[in-house]
Amino acid sequence: MNTPENNKPKAEETLDLKAQIDMLQAEKVKLEAELKSREEMMSNLLSFIQASK
Repeated sequence: MNTPENNKPKAEETLDLKAQIDMLQAEKVKLEAELKSREEMMSNLLSFIQASK
Protein backbone atom coordinates (compact mmCIF):
# COMPACT_ATOMS: atom_id res chain seq x y z
CA MET A 1 0.00 0.00 0.00
CA ASN A 2 1.23 3.47 -0.88
CA THR A 3 1.11 5.78 2.09
CA PRO A 4 2.16 9.45 2.06
CA GLU A 5 5.18 8.38 4.12
CA ASN A 6 6.36 6.14 1.25
CA ASN A 7 5.96 8.95 -1.28
CA LYS A 8 8.28 11.39 0.51
CA PRO A 9 11.53 11.90 -1.35
CA LYS A 10 14.65 10.77 0.44
CA ALA A 11 16.90 13.47 1.88
CA GLU A 12 19.60 12.59 -0.65
CA GLU A 13 17.14 12.92 -3.57
CA THR A 14 15.98 16.26 -2.21
CA LEU A 15 19.56 17.53 -1.99
CA ASP A 16 20.26 16.33 -5.54
CA LEU A 17 17.18 18.14 -6.83
CA LYS A 18 18.14 21.31 -4.94
CA ALA A 19 21.62 21.13 -6.45
CA GLN A 20 20.11 20.71 -9.93
CA ILE A 21 17.82 23.71 -9.33
CA ASP A 22 20.80 25.80 -8.20
CA MET A 23 22.77 24.80 -11.30
CA LEU A 24 19.84 25.60 -13.59
CA GLN A 25 19.28 28.96 -11.92
CA ALA A 26 22.96 29.82 -12.36
CA GLU A 27 22.76 28.78 -16.02
CA LYS A 28 19.63 30.94 -16.44
CA VAL A 29 21.41 33.99 -15.00
CA LYS A 30 24.38 33.35 -17.30
CA LEU A 31 22.14 33.03 -20.36
CA GLU A 32 20.14 36.12 -19.46
CA ALA A 33 23.37 38.13 -19.17
CA GLU A 34 24.57 36.78 -22.52
CA LEU A 35 21.22 37.64 -24.12
CA LYS A 36 21.35 41.19 -22.75
CA SER A 37 24.89 41.58 -24.06
CA ARG A 38 23.86 40.38 -27.52
CA GLU A 39 20.81 42.66 -27.53
CA GLU A 40 23.06 45.63 -26.72
CA MET A 41 25.48 44.59 -29.46
CA MET A 42 22.66 44.32 -32.00
CA SER A 43 21.27 47.69 -30.93
CA ASN A 44 24.70 49.30 -31.28
CA LEU A 45 25.20 47.68 -34.66
CA LEU A 46 21.80 48.91 -35.86
CA SER A 47 22.61 52.42 -34.66
CA PHE A 48 25.95 52.30 -36.45
CA ILE A 49 24.33 51.11 -39.70
CA GLN A 50 21.65 53.79 -39.53
CA ALA A 51 24.22 56.50 -38.76
CA SER A 52 26.38 55.50 -41.74
CA LYS A 53 23.56 55.83 -44.29
